[in-house]
Amino acid sequence: MPACIYFGSFYDKSYDSNKRKRIFNIIGLTALVLFVELRVINKYGDPFGWQHYDSFSQSLISFLNPAKYPLSLMYLLMTLGAVFLFLADSENLKGRVVNFFSTFGRIPFFYYILHLYV
Repeated sequence: MPACIYFGSFYDKSYDSNKRKRIFNIIGLTALVLFVELRVINKYGDPFGWQHYDSFSQSLISFLNPAKYPLSLMYLLMTLGAVFLFLADSENLKGRVVNFFSTFGRIPFFYYILHLYV
């Protein structure tokens, strides 16, 4: 929650969108690079680690499957890194699919606000 409040301030109208994009790309790429580096070491950040299998696809799935609980640094780096890259590079997207998901996201928010007053 505190992270949402902090990073929400980056979307203030007075904040430069190019600067926000650059910062979010740096945060996202750093998180993903750190995820890969720590995951390759396989000693820190995930209580169970990953296993090397005979099949490349099984090894890849094991590598990309960090534990969520108990709280895992690997899971946070992987998911938040991707989210920051998405936020940085999807701000100017337009089209039918974007309109659909915008509407889909606003409706639950409307009902959430509505239930506070009811």
